[in-house]
Amino acid sequence: MKGAIFDVDGTLLDSMAIWTKADTIYLARHNIIATEELSRLFFNMTLEKNIAYMHDELHIPDSPALIKHDLLKIVEDFYEHEVELKDHMYDIIQKFKAKHIPMVIATSNTKSIIEKALSRLNVMDDFTYILTCDEAGVDKTTPAIYLKAAYYTNSSPSDTFVFEDALHGASSAKEGGFKVVGVFDDYSKDYKHNLMAIADYYLESDEDYQHFLEDI
Repeated sequence: MKGAIFDVDGTLLDSMAIWTKADTIYLARHNIIATEELSRLFFNMTLEKNIAYMHDELHIPDSPALIKHDLLKIVEDFYEHEVELKDHMYDIIQKFKAKHIPMVIATSNTKSIIEKALSRLNVMDDFTYILTCDEAGVDKTTPAIYLKAAYYTNSSPSDTFVFEDALHGASSAKEGGFKVVGVFDDYSKDYKHNLMAIADYYLESDEDYQHFLEDI
């Protein structure tokens, strides 16, 4: 293999929980308890819809712009000070680094947030480039972002790994001809078996990671 492309949230970083916790923390500041039902509702909404719901339905007096600012500040603080690499990911990064395999990030998150997290975790310099969906002008429902990311690894899809926890991202990478490494995350467990079915490797247990490290 000549290149590796990593998704971030739920794949490289153990970060998915903050996207539900941020709502809970924010609402608590306004003396609103986030029930399980409300948390589930927010989890299935986009950020913009979350903000609209808080403003219009929960009657938070702050402007939508201020709500967004405060929510993102909670998230940014988590990435800057708390988030950790998922188990075994450091070992994979170091193995690729030792084999001189270029690594690139393809993410729907914000570049500045990812840079803060990776810098604190001392792996920022191990990645050739961070490509965001905003920069690429595409989301992960098509192979385009992975094809653009492969430019920075100087590798073709057939000799490039794509690490993804999300089924739609993994499916798009597979469609683009990449070797897919499915990564288990608790927030995507409902389609675990679908991801396993299309992945060339599936990483969940310690043994899965050990076998993968031995193979590469």
